[in-house]
Amino acid sequence: MTVICSDKTGTLTMNEMTVKAVITADNVYRVEGDSYEPVGNIHPIDEPDPITVAPGTLLERYLRTIDLCNDSQLIKDESGLWKITGGPTEGALKVLAAKVPLPTVNTELRSKIPFDSQYKYMSTLYRIGDEEMILITGAPDVLFRLCQHQQTDHGLAPLDQPYWEAKIEEYAREGLRMVAAAWKPAADGQTELSHEDLQQGVILLGVAGMMDPPRPEAITAIGDCLQAGIRVKMITGDHPQTAMSIGKMLGIGNAENAITGRELEGDGRYSAQRSGAEIRYFRAYQPGR
Repeated sequence: MTVICSDKTGTLTMNEMTVKAVITADNVYRVEGDSYEPVGNIHPIDEPDPITVAPGTLLERYLRTIDLCNDSQLIKDESGLWKITGGPTEGALKVLAAKVPLPTVNTELRSKIPFDSQYKYMSTLYRIGDEEMILITGAPDVLFRLCQHQQTDHGLAPLDQPYWEAKIEEYAREGLRMVAAAWKPAADGQTELSHEDLQQGVILLGVAGMMDPPRPEAITAIGDCLQAGIRVKMITGDHPQTAMSIGKMLGIGNAENAITGRELEGDGRYSAQRSGAEIRYFRAYQPGR
């Protein structure tokens, strides 16, 4: 054996994601806490005092969106430990929303599009108080294509994609996995939700950056493999900078060699030669291929 290719999430990492940063059009927030326990303040990035979420603010709408456009549940077991049901990404968003008391409002789920790896988002149609709203969470690059506007503290503005891409690049370098959230008003009397409903009028709310720490035993095993002359390659759907940052924490070669699925498919012989000789991280693996 000369090469091992390993999935990242849950194999090389703990599969216990925790949101560490929230990015909106106007602010960046750091989030305290390292477990599923819904305890930890949210601070503006350069301020020591935690925020209080006021009704009608951008942050309140963002937190309510990630709470309601979510299939996970946060539960406390008989031993007092907090756990999540469902996927770790949705679980991390559910925990974040639970860290801040949100204003009480009546909600009713009308329709839902479950997460699908083909579309890379999920969406829900809700009645929230007196409003009918469509909520969306998913991969930032996908939501950027759906959104024409972004929500700010002062209303709507045209989507500033360079701003978002720069922030995502910055936090991906810290090893954070990024998930975006958006919304749009629903049509009067709408009771069903389809993918076509998301093709126009979608408004970006923000992006969460979450950390899934490396497994200590994986770091040891990778070191043993390298000592034995076995190369280790990591396969992940994360942003390339996130992949390289986590790979560096794990000790997989250097942090400069990554290839995306699109690049791998683009030039068969060249890509295959690079992947066999140089590449440490394969990004954006497509299920079913």
